[in-house]
Amino acid sequence: MEAAFREHAQWPATQSTITHLRARAVDALEKGDSIELVTDAGHALVCDLLIIATGNPQPRLQAPLDASLAAHPGSLKSARHPTVA
Repeated sequence: MEAAFREHAQWPATQSTITHLRARAVDALEKGDSIELVTDAGHALVCDLLIIATGNPQPRLQAPLDASLAAHPGSLKSARHPTVA
């Protein structure tokens, strides 16, 4: 994804920029036709369009499946935490 952002930034036809910011957003304020995003570190970013990608939760068994099935060898494990189902 970051490579796509860099490629887009080099393409002058859009006359736009994309900023990939890995931070926790704590506020988004309307400022006329713009949006001001405020992070938990106190940084402010003014933008015309705001896309928030929240990520994906850790995999887990969904209800109504019994939690004991997590120990079954066929159960999918988290790639980050192979012992967590």
